[in-house]
Order: sequence, then C-alpha cells, then structure tokens
Amino acid sequence: CVLIGSVSMHAYAQSGYVIYDGDERHVVLSEATEPSEVVSEAGLELGRADLIEMTEEGNRREITVVRNQLIYINNGGQSMVTNSYGETVGELLERINLGLNEGDAIDVALETMTYDGMELNIDRWTTTTEFVCEEVPFETEYVQTNKMVKGDEKVVTEGQSGELKHTAKIVFFNGQEVSREIIATEETVAPVNQVIKQGTFEAEKGKLTIGDGVIVTADGEVYTYNRTMKVKATAYTHTDAGCNKTTATGTTVHWGTVAVDPKLIPYGTKMFIVSNDGKFVYGLSAAEDCGGSIKGNRIDLYMPTTSQCYKFGVRNCTIYFLG
Repeated sequence: CVLIGSVSMHAYAQSGYVIYDGDERHVVLSEATEPSEVVSEAGLELGRADLIEMTEEGNRREITVVRNQLIYINNGGQSMVTNSYGETVGELLERINLGLNEGDAIDVALETMTYDGMELNIDRWTTTTEFVCEEVPFETEYVQTNKMVKGDEKVVTEGQSGELKHTAKIVFFNGQEVSREIIATEETVAPVNQVIKQGTFEAEKGKLTIGDGVIVTADGEVYTYNRTMKVKATAYTHTDAGCNKTTATGTTVHWGTVAVDPKLIPYGTKMFIVSNDGKFVYGLSAAEDCGGSIKGNRIDLYMPTTSQCYKFGVRNCTIYFLG
C-alpha cells in the first residue's frame, strides 16, 4: 500500500509540457518548473542566443524555442552579419536601419521570411560631391622699353598662379567609383601675370649715349635716371679760400663731390652730370657739399687741381638724377 501511494504521488508531481521547436513538436512530462530544464530533459540543445517562451492555460503548458538566425548581408560591397528570430527581410532591414534607397536592389523579396544562414545581397548606388582644386599657371608678358639697354631684362611684376575649385559629382556602385563629372567651377584665386621689361635702347659703342631714362658710358657702364635738371656749373678745389678736404657732410672731397643747394637737391642725392654741349662729362657724382654762393639751380663740381677748375670755367650742364 505504501509503494502504490508513493508511485501515485510521484506521478501527480509531474507536469506535461508541449515543446515547439520550429516544425518539431515534443511532449514531455517533467517535475521541473524552469523552461530551460524542461527543454534540456527533452534532449534539445540551445544555442547561446536562442530564446525560450512559455505560455500556460490551466494545466496546459507550452514552450516555444525561438532559434537565433545568423543572417549574412553583403551591403553594397560591405559584408556584415546580424541576428534574427524570424521576421520578414523588410522587417529585418528596417530594424537594423538598412533601408533601401532609390536605385538600390536586393536579391530576395522583402516579404521573404528569414532563416538561419540566409544570405542577402544588396546593390547600392551612392552619390557624393567632392571639391578638387586646380592650379592655374600664370602667363608672362614682355614689355619693350627704351629706358633699358637692349638685351637687358627686368621682372617688374612677379607672376602668381591662380586656383580653380571644381565641384565633382561622383557615383559609386557597391563602393566602387563608376563615374565622375564636374558640375561647377569657381575661380577662387585669379592668376597674376608676370611682367618682364625688355630693353630696346642701343648705345653707341665707345661713346657716352643718353637715352630716355638710361645712360650708357663709353666703357659700357649703365645707369638709369628718373628726372633731369638744367643748372649752371662751376668748379672748385680744396685749396680755394674757405675750402678744405672735408665736405659739409663729413666726407672727403673727391672727383664726383658736388656742392649743391640742399634745399633744392638733398644731400646724398646720386647724379650723373654732363655739359649741355656734350663736350664735358663729369659723370657719376653725389650731393655732399655746399657753398655760400651755391643757391637754386647752381652747382659747384670738385676737381683735384686749380688748373682743372680754370679750364672748366662756367658751363651749362644737365643733372641726371639716378634711381
């Protein structure tokens, strides 16, 4: 009697479970109350990401095993793996934020149900814009001038390259560039042309030649000037009364020292002096001295000897201001 009662009580402690695992159905009697233990007793193995759902209605207990599905997606040339527990392809893409854009294509219908190991291939068309800068080379202009000796050149304006900014429309298919088109161009920096002056003035060989803004001496020295002045010139030497070898500016007198009216010609001014008749060339000189009678358009040229001074006398000269 005790044995019968014991068996009866044992049978009463067991509960019945219906387990659904995909298309499979299992019926199990178990004393366990945890669904995972019941599933294990039924001999079903669960993956780490598998889920279990249990419902009860009275004495009827149903357990549903929801298997994790690995879905392999080629998303426009990029491979990825995601999880699903059974849903349509459209629902999956929406859930993982991989919606389709205009022009995209997928190789299965969006209503297709997912399954473990499913492969999805999505072709993606993408368009971007890119800014591309292009250097614009400067051009060189040559300007002829008779204020420079023929054969001489001088850069008066340095050339600077410009820049164009292009806006390019780039189309990609599955991450690979398939086309590129310039849709706009803007000049961001204008080029500055290089300007070179070329001399055209031809000097007479072995003779002082004065042109428009240029002087070439008999020995080939070249000077440029920017203005002229007509003056009356005399000559002095350091032995004259009231004179010595030190100028008003503290320099030592030498051929090329000129006494001027500093109100008219500032000290330090560089000059080239020639008599108006061309018979006397005093040459390269500087305003370094002054004198009581040197006022206005009047200059005094230093010469080393008294005889040179007497020989020069008084002459009308032209000052060419160098610069």
